[in-house]
Amino acid sequence: MRGRRLPAWRTLLAGGAFLALAAGCETGREPPLTRPQAIAELAAIADIDGVMARTQSDALARSRVAIDRARAQFAGQLDNLSAPQRERLEAATDRFVSASRSMLDPQAAAAVWAQAFAGNLSDEDLRQVVQFAHTPAGRQELSGSVAATAQLQDYLTRQREAATDKAYQQYLSDLAAIARGR
Repeated sequence: MRGRRLPAWRTLLAGGAFLALAAGCETGREPPLTRPQAIAELAAIADIDGVMARTQSDALARSRVAIDRARAQFAGQLDNLSAPQRERLEAATDRFVSASRSMLDPQAAAAVWAQAFAGNLSDEDLRQVVQFAHTPAGRQELSGSVAATAQLQDYLTRQREAATDKAYQQYLSDLAAIARGR
C-alpha cells in the first residue's frame, strides 16, 4: 500500500471533508467580543440598570426628606393656606420631586461605570474578565463588588448627611441669634 496513490476523487473527497470540518469548526466559534460589547455584557451581569433604579428610588426618598425639612422651616406659615396657595405649594413640591429625580442620566452613569471598571484594562484582559464573570465565582465576585460599593456609598452618604444636618441646625441657630440681635 505504501507508495500507492489514492484516486483523485478520494483525495478531493478527503480534502473537501477536511475543509468542511475545519470551516464548520471555525464558524462554530464566536468572534471575540469588542470592547463595547464586553463592557455592556459586564454592565448587564453587574446589574447596573438595577443600581440605577435603586438610585432613583433613593433620590425620591431623599427628596421627601428634603420636603419635610423645608416645610418644617415654614412651620406655622403653611398651616392655614388658601386653596390657591395649597395648589401652588403642591405644584412647587411636584416640580421639586421631578427635578430631583431627573438629575441622573443612565447613559452617563453607565459610561462612568464602564470607564471606572475597564479604563485600565487591555482588550484581552477585559475579555478574560468577561469569561470569569460568566462563572459562578465570577458572578458572585462582580455582584459582591457592586453590593459592597453601594453599601459603602450609602454609609458615606448617611455620614455626610448627618454632618451636614448638624451643621445646618447650628447655622440656623446662629442665624436666629443674629436676627434677635445677640
